[in-house]
Amino acid sequence: MTFDAMIEKIMTEVDNSGKNPFIIWRENNDWNYGFVKNDDGVTFDWVMDAQKKDPFSVIVTGADFSHGSYPFVYDKVLVDRLHAEYGTAKYDNVNNGEYYAILTFIDENIANFSSEATEYIISLKKPLAELNDMLPISLKKDVDNAYYNENRVKEVMAIIEEMAVGIEGVQKKTALTAEHCLENSRGDDFTGKLLIVKAASLSKQYRDAKSQIVFCTHGNGARPDAMGRSIFCKELHSDKTAVYYRNEIEGVADMEKLPEWAKNKLALTKNKKPSITGQIEDGKETIRRADENKDKTVPATKRSRKQI
Repeated sequence: MTFDAMIEKIMTEVDNSGKNPFIIWRENNDWNYGFVKNDDGVTFDWVMDAQKKDPFSVIVTGADFSHGSYPFVYDKVLVDRLHAEYGTAKYDNVNNGEYYAILTFIDENIANFSSEATEYIISLKKPLAELNDMLPISLKKDVDNAYYNENRVKEVMAIIEEMAVGIEGVQKKTALTAEHCLENSRGDDFTGKLLIVKAASLSKQYRDAKSQIVFCTHGNGARPDAMGRSIFCKELHSDKTAVYYRNEIEGVADMEKLPEWAKNKLALTKNKKPSITGQIEDGKETIRRADENKDKTVPATKRSRKQI
């Protein structure tokens, strides 16, 4: 199982604030999780074997994540594992100062890393040790203080980003910004228009144009003067339904600044019946009825760090 898939699996426990502890461990490149106790509260025998296989394994409960969003859980599991690695290194008296500097640096700045950089750190078997060996500069504040040097944050972050992009098969994603929107369009009525979702409103693995370009089909949040916030959309790339809040929208897309694949997709949809635009129009009445029934649609899974 991939790290992403494992996080998706535990989100049910997170959403339910489950109290039953489970272990997250890595075996080679396979990520696993499992509840550590049976119905009688007795720890399974295999748990100790998992901990031996992965000394950086962590035992948590769904409640430990406080109803956090997917990206929050994703980052927290990584940071918890870094703490476990630091604890092991501290016990072995291995390079405590440098490890702690790297740990606190990642812990406090992980939200600013690209998805590629985060995935790169996750791919390392011993992240603190390997980053310590690879970084050409020290992150320690000074000899007597193991806390990281804030003046080197940008420099070290750029180095890690370069390492991540340098991995074979990994290509840096390009997110769309307000520059790809019509000027002053954030206050428009979004209904029936092509929109750009803010990259920061998406989970890290979805922060690219394929997930950002959406058609607004309906929703009270589509109107700037409405009381509601929800906007119901269809992704241009996949035609999948997604739900966002109005403040998670960058603005109305500028057709001239869209990626070539998006322009081609739009050109193709115009020649099809029913077109995506037609589907939007056909669905309005059903959608409005859903609104009247207090909007039972489940929010999109590509959510940001904000709580829903």
